[in-house]
Amino acid sequence: METIYDHNLTTEEEARIHHLSKDAYLKHIGDCESMSKQDIAALYWLRDDSVMVEHYLKGVDYMDQLDFYRTVTHP
Repeated sequence: METIYDHNLTTEEEARIHHLSKDAYLKHIGDCESMSKQDIAALYWLRDDSVMVEHYLKGVDYMDQLDFYRTVTHP
């Protein structure tokens, strides 16, 4: 399964997306593809790449997409 670690994640980006070690993060998401896609979308949100955000949210449940946008736009 594809994760944020397949996208040249920087230390700063990693800290902004989650506060776990790589191993703990991978264990936490397990085989949840939806969570992984949302995290990749968050990475591209940080990189200001809306095309890639939309790409990774396409297969995510609508309610989870709403949660994603609520999370990333919350001050």
